[in-house]
Amino acid sequence: MALVFSCAGAVFSGADGYAQAAEGAVLPAEKTLSLVLSASSVDIFAGEDVVFNWRVEGILATGALRVELVGPDRSVVSTGTSARVTPQISGAYHLEASANGEVFKSNTVNVNIRSWRLKDGSGAWTSIYRMKNKDSVVFGSGRNSPDKIRTAVLNGNSVWESVESDFASGFEKLYRPSFMKAYLSKYGDFAVNAITGDPKNGDRLYLGTTGGIMYSDGEYGPWKMVDIAVAWEGEKERESCKGSLQVNSIAKKVSVANLQRVCDLVVIESPGGDDRLIAAMDAGAYYLDGVDERIDDRKDKDHFWKGMPLSDSANELADIVVNSLTVYGGKIYAGTAKGVYVSGNKGENWAAFNGGVIGAGSAVYAIAVDAKNKKLYAGGPGGIFVNALAAGPAKWKKLDFNGGGAGSFPSPQ
Repeated sequence: MALVFSCAGAVFSGADGYAQAAEGAVLPAEKTLSLVLSASSVDIFAGEDVVFNWRVEGILATGALRVELVGPDRSVVSTGTSARVTPQISGAYHLEASANGEVFKSNTVNVNIRSWRLKDGSGAWTSIYRMKNKDSVVFGSGRNSPDKIRTAVLNGNSVWESVESDFASGFEKLYRPSFMKAYLSKYGDFAVNAITGDPKNGDRLYLGTTGGIMYSDGEYGPWKMVDIAVAWEGEKERESCKGSLQVNSIAKKVSVANLQRVCDLVVIESPGGDDRLIAAMDAGAYYLDGVDERIDDRKDKDHFWKGMPLSDSANELADIVVNSLTVYGGKIYAGTAKGVYVSGNKGENWAAFNGGVIGAGSAVYAIAVDAKNKKLYAGGPGGIFVNALAAGPAKWKKLDFNGGGAGSFPSPQ
């Protein structure tokens, strides 16, 4: 995708892309011809366009002045007053023009063509989180066994570290000692659907997968247990995150009817000043105030999950698949199996935020905010949709996008 940028300043243009001088004009000895070149972008991926703009300053020689855009290999890329090109090689671009027997050159613009480099092709990576104030990106694998939950961190542009964490042992310990962790393999794949950080604690990370949530403090793993998520009553197959199916165990000795999946996670500040971890689940949106207190004392009733179905704090999203969460302007927006919902009280209650082309029958897999332009985007099997964040009801419109449905996209930062 090309970004277009126009430079200020006079551009002298004529027929056939030539800059024309006034009849009889002579280039004085004390004057020089100045060519100024700029580009819409200098860091691109292969196949992206760059728009070069230029201007001619100074007194022009008599006749026509041909301005050429010259590439890194000395080939003439274009002539005229601007050019949209698809660079094939990295390097310096500049302008050249001849007047009064002299060759004049512009400033150089260095274009760097970036390319993807395979760091790990051993499996699908389903979640990604960029660390705040750190040159690190954390990834979560979509293909895991419960005893080997795989994450990786990319430090800078080159150092790739992969970590495996034993979720099964942590689940066994928190559920009941008699539970055999080997049974967990009967519940399908343990994809890392979500990774997020704590805005107030730059080292704290959270991970969401099938059956529970884990955390890490600064070392990107091995991850430790926050809590487990079980379903005491569940169908053999039921709809889960982003249209997937969560399967029941067929083992007769397994006392857990099914496991709940974590689809997304966000961390905000609770009304009391604690950290509030909000989990988008395939059975609702739950929240926990004071994660460390919960980890330290699991019998502390003041630090227990709220918003769960059938509980006193059950909210409007109970038993609805909640796929995605985003936070903006003191509100939380949720993409669900029944359209978009919004919470104005930090996830305690929710109201439908549907309208236009998105209704209760619209599955929304991903949701993101464009804070600069005050727009909310939603993506799902039906396409990509946009709604202006203004007062009043939602009026979702479908974007003209040929790529099909959308599963996830990050909010701009």
